Amino acid sequence: MKKIIVVIGGTKEGHDFLDALKVRLNVALIRVSEFKVFNAYVDSHPDRDGDIALFLVIGAAREEVRESSIATFNRINADERFAAVPVAYLGQDDDQSFMDRCLDAGVLHLALPMDDDRLVTELRDLVYR
Repeated sequence: MKKIIVVIGGTKEGHDFLDALKVRLNVALIRVSEFKVFNAYVDSHPDRDGDIALFLVIGAAREEVRESSIATFNRINADERFAAVPVAYLGQDDDQSFMDRCLDAGVLHLALPMDDDRLVTELRDLVYR
């Protein structure tokens, strides 16, 4: 079974980029608008729990999106099924305070812009750790 990256949030352009990325990483993607939508998916497909390799939260440089992302991190961390699954945040123009909050939540903050090869390496390290 392929490893799965759960992508939370993002734009169509960002998802187009992830389509190319999934080929390079040899993973499947599940795209959801928010974590509770993913929870509904997992509840109806409990056999897939062990395939989840990474939660990738895609953010935007707006305070309400940042706060929503922090709430998402907390919900993921509180779900015992996913305690061992790494979480990464992909965003740009984030201030140090937000990056510190990501670190406090155990989330790897990946700042854009980032070279595609470096991003693939960072994500591969998380998925295949």
